[in-house]
Amino acid sequence: MRSLTEKPNHSPKKIFRAQAVRQAVRETIQDADTRLTLLDIQRRLSRYCRGDRKAVRSAIKELVDQQELMYVSDFGHTFIETSIHKPIRITTTIVLKPWDCTLEQDAGDIVVSLCYGTSFGSGQHPTTRLCLKGLEYLQQNESGLWRGEKTRALDIGTGSGVLIIAALKMGITSGVGIDIDPCAISEARDNIAHNGLSERITISSEPFETVEETFTLILANLRLPTLKLFLPQMVERVTPGGKILLSGVKSEELESIVKQSYQFGLNRVWNCEERGWVAIVFQKKG
Repeated sequence: MRSLTEKPNHSPKKIFRAQAVRQAVRETIQDADTRLTLLDIQRRLSRYCRGDRKAVRSAIKELVDQQELMYVSDFGHTFIETSIHKPIRITTTIVLKPWDCTLEQDAGDIVVSLCYGTSFGSGQHPTTRLCLKGLEYLQQNESGLWRGEKTRALDIGTGSGVLIIAALKMGITSGVGIDIDPCAISEARDNIAHNGLSERITISSEPFETVEETFTLILANLRLPTLKLFLPQMVERVTPGGKILLSGVKSEELESIVKQSYQFGLNRVWNCEERGWVAIVFQKKG
């Protein structure tokens, strides 16, 4: 037992060590190609921490207490993931944050405020992050897409509305988000309002099959069978020279959707992979 006069051992060396372990935990979770449990993280950091599992547990506890990380229960397992209760930088320029959280943003940042609910699109899943990376690619490399007074985007299966909001904050003039889930429609409308875009984005329960107008950019974060079913109509609904950004494709499925795209004369201009998922940008000739 430490005497009452003995000072706690908070030496600079120990403080630095604790900071280093916390950073190692952050990087391990961010760089993982799959979701991680506590045991997974301890195993991956075993050599770095010289088998000191207590140090890893302590670092995780501090990061959870600081709301940088959170526990997520899914299918009987508990995973440790980046928290949605603080701003999350998804790409070099795109940041997602809780709607009631203040943020000192950097010049050039695209900040999307979200009221997190049950709808898909919190930034936790690789497919959402890949879509946002695709939008950043388009903004930085396809300047023609953002020019003009009437550029318009369609987000199929909009969920939280995060993608259509980001697209408009990047420069698209107006947009439509469609979803068949009433909860998603309600949450997307709330998020659009939080971002001051209610006058420029329409959220609808209209099925994609009945959409008749054309768009400069079409976004779809859906699974492969639905993407392949919708792709012919996407080609009809995107303007000549317009872009189609798809996500929700497993890495081993990439060639399947690319092969189908050739039938419609699409040109693949970008793709990116994360944790076994891939997103693709196609361009329509014109």
